[in-house]
Amino acid sequence: MSIWDPEALWLKAKVFIDRANALEHGDPDFGLWSALSLELLARGALSKIHPALNADPRDERNLFYALGFPLVEHPRSIPAHSVYPRLEKLLPGFGKPQRDFCDYMGLLRNAELHTGDVAFARVNAGAWLPRFYAVCKVLCQHMGKSLTDLLGDQVGASAEQIVAAFANAQEKAVKDKVSAHKEAFDARPADERARLSAEAERQAVRLPLGTLKKPCPACGSSGILRGQLIKELEAVYEEGELLIDQEYLATDFRCLACGFASRHGRRGWARWRRPALH
Repeated sequence: MSIWDPEALWLKAKVFIDRANALEHGDPDFGLWSALSLELLARGALSKIHPALNADPRDERNLFYALGFPLVEHPRSIPAHSVYPRLEKLLPGFGKPQRDFCDYMGLLRNAELHTGDVAFARVNAGAWLPRFYAVCKVLCQHMGKSLTDLLGDQVGASAEQIVAAFANAQEKAVKDKVSAHKEAFDARPADERARLSAEAERQAVRLPLGTLKKPCPACGSSGILRGQLIKELEAVYEEGELLIDQEYLATDFRCLACGFASRHGRRGWARWRRPALH
């Protein structure tokens, strides 16, 4: 069995989270075992796409091993901080906020294991646990599992409630932010609002690849949605021109009139077409 078998990684993640749940939330080892479980769960989700994504590309024998050719006795994995950017690009629902959280837990884990710092003793579990469960839910769903499968009936049911409350709190925070920007914009004199909206419209003309003009949810003026290039599709020949479609992941939005800004936690896609030769 491959060391990057998704089911093996899932089972090991479950063993580690069981060790965490045997402890009080205030115990630093609760955080450490949780962080270790999260990394294995993330690797399992990556292997669910393809085990080769976990292979360290610096030695091609690692890739051969992932493809079923045992040419190396001890294959090496990519580091954890390389797992999360790959999931961000490939896994729906796993965006920059999820990647940032996994990196945060990784930093705490490294400090706990490789320094004299008791990192998880300095952080209240209540500050990270809701987001932990939310990220675990995304990874579990990708693997055809549930939080209950990972955590057990009792803890899983509680985790689902925490995730729902966390999502509601995030939605309320966004709505409050939109409302505040709308109120501030509406309080400006009419001529100033018109000037700002006109200037925003002017700046949103002829945007580069990877950006789109979108209406602001707060003031309705033109804002700019930016994205990160995910992949380029094969070139197509149409009407005497060789063209390439590019797919982008939406990452952030900024209104050019009222200043409303937001990072996109949910996966959103956009496709641009450009000449193959330019």
